[in-house]
Amino acid sequence: NCRNGRALGNLIRNNSNLFQSNDAIRALVMKVVELKERLNNREVSGLLNTLSRARVPPATRELQGKLMFALSELGTKKLSSFAARDIAMTVNALAKRNIRNPKCFDEMGEA
Repeated sequence: NCRNGRALGNLIRNNSNLFQSNDAIRALVMKVVELKERLNNREVSGLLNTLSRARVPPATRELQGKLMFALSELGTKKLSSFAARDIAMTVNALAKRNIRNPKCFDEMGEA
């Protein structure tokens, strides 16, 4: 039961089998949706960083990509609170997984 983004990131890091199941990924997505208004800048960029490092089988990469895209959209909404580190982590995480979000890249590039 994760109450914040940091706890959720730890859960992802400590459960290498999390992405083996579509049901587990859907539960993760639902948890992010539940927490999204409460996630701060560090939690958004940290979750993206953690997701970019996770070992994800080909069958579930699309869901991972959608989750990362949604988190990057959330990041652009919270951009005014992002430090340079958060911007770098966000852009790097998306680039690692080849996730294209031109709006996010443009806005973070101008921040």
